[in-house]
Formats: sequence, C-alpha cells, structure tokens
Amino acid sequence: MKNMRLMTTIFIFAVLASCSTKDADKPEFLEFRLHRSVALKGGEILVIRRVGKEWEAMLMGDERRFSCQYQKEVTPRSDWGQVWDTIIAKGLRDISNASDARSVEDGDVFFGEFTEKEKFSRFSIANPDLSESESAKKLLDISNYLSKEFGTPVFSTEMNNPDIGAYLINECKEIKK
Repeated sequence: MKNMRLMTTIFIFAVLASCSTKDADKPEFLEFRLHRSVALKGGEILVIRRVGKEWEAMLMGDERRFSCQYQKEVTPRSDWGQVWDTIIAKGLRDISNASDARSVEDGDVFFGEFTEKEKFSRFSIANPDLSESESAKKLLDISNYLSKEFGTPVFSTEMNNPDIGAYLINECKEIKK
C-alpha cells in the first residue's frame, strides 16, 4: 500500500514538473490590435505582435464603399521595445469601454484588443473625441502616437471622416499598382 502511494506521488510530481517545463518553454506573446472605423467609409486595423523576441506589425485597411481592402507590413520609426513601453506608459492596460460620448451621425469608433501574459482585454469607444472619459483620452493619446510611429494618418485625431475615406481609397490604389 505504501509503495502504491509512493508511486502515485512520484507520478503526480512528474506530471506537474513536465507541465511547468512546457509553460517555461512557451515564448512570451504580446499583441495589441487597434481598429478605427468611420461610418460608411471603413477604417484601418493596426496589429502589433511579439512572439518571443520577434516583433511584427501589420496594417490592414478596408474602404467599404468601393470594396477596397489592403494589407501591408509596417515597422515603427522608433525601436519596437520603445513603442511598446510608450503605449503601456500612456495607459493601454487601463483602457476600458466608454459610452459617455454623444451619438453623432457618421461618427467613428475605436475597437481594441490587448493580450499580455495570457491576459486578454477588449474595449470599444465610440466618438472618443467627444468623450470626457479617461479611457477615451488615453486611447486618443495612444492612437496619435501610433499614427506617427507607423506612418498612417487614420489613427490621428487630426484626420476627419471625409479625409479618412479619401486616404483609404488612395492607399488601395497605391498597393494595387
């Protein structure tokens, strides 16, 4: 009977040890997806991802009225680590849904998804430029920063609705050449 308990204990210990080894070997995964969508026009999605020590970013656009879609790899103007540290410092972890903005016709909305250390969060903020929430203010600060880093005006607060539609159409034309 004692041998059976000892064998069971050894087996459980071996299984637990192998599980922790598998988790330790798993590369760290970080990802942030930011999507700005403008009514009737479309928008862009910026995906920043790190697996282990490898960084990558993808910019995807969709201009709805003319069925134009594009996808391209992008790199930041600064160092990858600096970009990540900056958006974390600007409050990415603290952003949550905000719904205090007025509804407007043909407004815009930002959707975000954030994965870090096996934790996942998601937010949606409509018309953040009209919102008084801290989440909206942090989001706009981050989106302006990312707009400059990755050379896309869509995430800039200076870009308005008609300008976004024109940019998306032009970007599709350039990529299709």
